[in-house]
Amino acid sequence: MKKILLGTSILVFGVSTFASLTYSDNHIAHLKTCSPYSEVYVAKIPTQDPNTPLLHLRSTEKVLGWNNGKCKTSSIVYSDDMHMEILTTDCAFSKTQLNSIVSKMEQVNAGNSQLGKALQDEITQYVQDGITCKVNNLLEIMQ
Repeated sequence: MKKILLGTSILVFGVSTFASLTYSDNHIAHLKTCSPYSEVYVAKIPTQDPNTPLLHLRSTEKVLGWNNGKCKTSSIVYSDDMHMEILTTDCAFSKTQLNSIVSKMEQVNAGNSQLGKALQDEITQYVQDGITCKVNNLLEIMQ
């Protein structure tokens, strides 16, 4: 049952984690210049299952640097409940995309919570286009 719960929640978490967190100034500064950096975020995702009311997840967000004119990033979601990595996301942002994301992140951190939704929508679009970001749901491999 945990696999099913995680499977349905993970993609939502993986996409929205990047957009909904308040990032540290260090993370934003490194993303802005696309210089290598790594930071870990912890999240508790509520479920509808009384046996597992919360999923305990950790996301490691990495800025890998420039490659072929794109800023490469990587995200790894780890389930503390399952003791394994369950989702990876690799993105390659153009300078224009990167500037848009960083600008929204800075404004969200400065208190403009309305841009949080716009940031989440933008990241979701990049994940769904399958070109900018590639998502690997590691739970699908187990099923």
